[in-house]
Amino acid sequence: MTSAHNIFLTGKKGGNDNKGKKNKDKGKKEQGKKGGKKAKKKDDKKDPAKLIKAALKEGGKKGTDVDGMAAFGTKFFHVMIESANGDWALLEKVMEGMNKKIDPEAEERRGGAGPYGKVILSAGEDKLIMYCNVPEDLQKEIKMKEWFGACVDSIGAKIISEEKEYMKAEIAKDPDTNKYPLKMRDMAIGVGYDYLKKNGLVPDEDDSGDDIDYEAMCEEGGIEW
Repeated sequence: MTSAHNIFLTGKKGGNDNKGKKNKDKGKKEQGKKGGKKAKKKDDKKDPAKLIKAALKEGGKKGTDVDGMAAFGTKFFHVMIESANGDWALLEKVMEGMNKKIDPEAEERRGGAGPYGKVILSAGEDKLIMYCNVPEDLQKEIKMKEWFGACVDSIGAKIISEEKEYMKAEIAKDPDTNKYPLKMRDMAIGVGYDYLKKNGLVPDEDDSGDDIDYEAMCEEGGIEW
């Protein structure tokens, strides 16, 4: 072996103590640098300011995607969120970013989803959290409790908060009953989509007279009707 430790021992036997010590010190410095980089990356993932910034950024982008897709005839969406990782404080920031009014003078379009109904879902390691927002003027077209309730009941989640335009629900992971956050997220989205389709709240693809693949566009942005 040629590690710094072995070089030091061999050097001591041959009388080259100084050379061996230098090699050992160099090895320690290199390990320290590598360890420092790893620690910095780990800290970045835990830095609250950076986590909030990432959540707002994703929310702004997803909001723009929703606003763009609304031009194709729907007002209600299911949106998969990655940055929140099952954290309510971060998911609230995502919603904030989505609903932010688009600044026409900004370099990048961000937000714009405020006028639309949406269920945003974040699958963390230990639980799935779901956040529903339906503006008051859209509640004439859809019953928020029914739509969100369909998503929630399909996986046995629990509603933890209810306001005029917002509802929250969550469910913990339970391997014993085969309940995993990602799996439950997809199931809830599927049931929510069926509810929208049953109530005529998604575009009828058969009536589309063009060749645009709406489904592919939605999937690319992590959005479902």
